[in-house]
Amino acid sequence: MPRILYIDLLKAFAIFCVILGHTIAWTLAGDAYHESELFIFIYSFHMPLFVTLSGWFFGKSLGQTPLHFLKTRAQQLLLPAFSFFTLFFIIYNGVLTPILGIEPAPYLQTILGGDMWFLKYLFVMSLICYTLKKGLRRDWLILVAILILFSVTRTGIFRLLPYLWLGYMMHQAQGKIQKYRGAILLISGLLFMLFAYLWQGDYDAPLRFLYFKPTIFLHREHLYAVLVRLAVGTSGSIFFLTLFQHTEHYLQHHAWTKPLLHIGRNTLGIYCLQIYLIEYFCERALPIKLDGPLADLWRILLALVGLAICQGIALLLERNRWTSRLFLGR
Repeated sequence: MPRILYIDLLKAFAIFCVILGHTIAWTLAGDAYHESELFIFIYSFHMPLFVTLSGWFFGKSLGQTPLHFLKTRAQQLLLPAFSFFTLFFIIYNGVLTPILGIEPAPYLQTILGGDMWFLKYLFVMSLICYTLKKGLRRDWLILVAILILFSVTRTGIFRLLPYLWLGYMMHQAQGKIQKYRGAILLISGLLFMLFAYLWQGDYDAPLRFLYFKPTIFLHREHLYAVLVRLAVGTSGSIFFLTLFQHTEHYLQHHAWTKPLLHIGRNTLGIYCLQIYLIEYFCERALPIKLDGPLADLWRILLALVGLAICQGIALLLERNRWTSRLFLGR
């Protein structure tokens, strides 16, 4: 199917935010979640935005049979995660461990752990929404079910689940969004600024606010933190999606949009590559700590270099049919 310009540009922006966030965590001496304003700003919206973008295209998979849906999603999301980790495991345990004398990485514990958590979460969230759609059918009933799942647990999958359905519903209502795009852009922008100000930097607010033992109890402080997190992620996702849609006709004639479109196409591969480039290699082999008024500027430049490296590798992987399938989920 044809590529959508503003979606690819938005995905390029979002993956740069991911790399910049990890670069800040790598080069900051303190706690990035509470000490870096740039980091806090990025983390207020960037992963909800990625999930919303995934939901934007979710509707086209609802016509698939359960087996076809499971096979397609596994190939798109789980196969690249497995392929990247297996390659990393071979290099890490077979080359780096004997040379550097470091502890070998256990295969099953590591692959089932937090590495590339987003792809695993997205696979499970897609499966949940597909099952709910087949069972409940009506979108408003599915929204109620998602909000119940959101409320009764503090699990990260259920805390991100509303954004997937948000993307789906926005795509379903894109005619009305186009009609009132200016108002939606203004209102979502104002709400995003308000909730970003109220948000305290908790990444996904994994706080339980509804308890059933020994009696039903509502924890108001936790509820406030979770709802602010949901609000800033929702308003931020709507704002940036509407903003890029609104400015598409201004962007399409610039020469620099073409390489950005390629980056948007390769976000999955870039996401996996930057984990090993920054979180494994840079944080261990290059313990750089930046400070001073220009620190964030240097971090942005480092993030751009990291993005260029990851995109270059992804383009190489894209050239071969098998590496494109194994590592990029094509």
